Amino acid sequence: MTDTSKLIEQRTAIESLRVASHRHLTPVAAPVGPSYSHPSLILQGRKLGCVVMAGGQATRLGSTSPKGVIPFSAVANKPLLQIIAEKVKAYSRCYGIEPCLAIMTSEASDAATRTLFENHQFFGLRSVEFFVQPSLPLLDMTGELITGSDGTVLTGPDGNGSVFAGLMRSGIGEQWEQDGVEGVCLIMVDNPLLDPFCPAIFSPIFEGCDLTAAAIERASAEEQVGLFAIDNKRLCVVEYSEVDPVLRAARDDQGHLVFRWANISFFGCSIPFLKEAAAAPLPLHVAKKKVQGIEVWKSEYFVFDAMSAARTITLIPLEREACFAPIKDTLTLEKARSAMVARDRRRFFELTGVEAEASVPFELSASAFYPSDRFLTWLRGNILRRGFLEEPSESSS
Repeated sequence: MTDTSKLIEQRTAIESLRVASHRHLTPVAAPVGPSYSHPSLILQGRKLGCVVMAGGQATRLGSTSPKGVIPFSAVANKPLLQIIAEKVKAYSRCYGIEPCLAIMTSEASDAATRTLFENHQFFGLRSVEFFVQPSLPLLDMTGELITGSDGTVLTGPDGNGSVFAGLMRSGIGEQWEQDGVEGVCLIMVDNPLLDPFCPAIFSPIFEGCDLTAAAIERASAEEQVGLFAIDNKRLCVVEYSEVDPVLRAARDDQGHLVFRWANISFFGCSIPFLKEAAAAPLPLHVAKKKVQGIEVWKSEYFVFDAMSAARTITLIPLEREACFAPIKDTLTLEKARSAMVARDRRRFFELTGVEAEASVPFELSASAFYPSDRFLTWLRGNILRRGFLEEPSESSS
């Protein structure tokens, strides 16, 4: 049954969609980078939580499977969710404590996501939870419900802003608090370059900050990324489709974009903030999409709008090449795969002083990015310049 109050909210959002209303935005000052000397000084022994927002389908990739389960990595063909799970495992080996992992699915992605983990014995992890985000009806261009051939109302996931309420509603947030989780990161499933346990994201949280938000410099005025801005003296993100085109393209006297900093949907937060955000009302965003060949209004809540519930926010500047290669379609999938290979080659040289062969695909295991002493000893005794380099499992060593 359709929730009447939600339907009214959706129709109101369509009627009030006004790009020009964002002309009062002002740009943010350049954020200050981290000052620590070594990640272990920040992360050693810390109990963390990692939330993956994985409700989307891979329709623009030509797949009927969810984005998180399709083969991706250059040599081993690991799915995106496996790559994330192995980062969690590698962190636990490096820092001595396993992070908790929670995955937000949708009605369309839940079964395949759970099956992936079950078929791989949860990739050796002890704490993996799943929760399903709600759906909202898709509306036609007149704001009416759309029904399929079987008479059911067409729906879509209600956006990544559901993550906070979903964590608390499922009981995961409360359990993490009882387990002593000190900081939580929130990431998208489709950005394989990202380091979920980036110490720059967590360091302010450990010092009492409510929320951290990663930012990169925008590549162009046309890039489809949300913009960090100041609205009524508060830091916010404005979705690219909702920004006045004049503001989006504005440049200063030196030719730099005035609104320079882009959102990559990578956040860190405390457990108390997670609870605050779960109770905070979020605005509903609407956008025109094509679903089954039909132009529809899709309605979503966005995770960045929870920034309004934070008393303290720290903006964290990150390098694009190190952390941002989102997968949206077949073209960006190949770009992301190439970016991951290039990153792995750079990391291999950092750890061994040896150049990996540039003419062939190359892939490192997650342990190369959270290297324990045991892994470093193994790596330097088993240098491989091409193909896939992964240490033997603990059970076989």
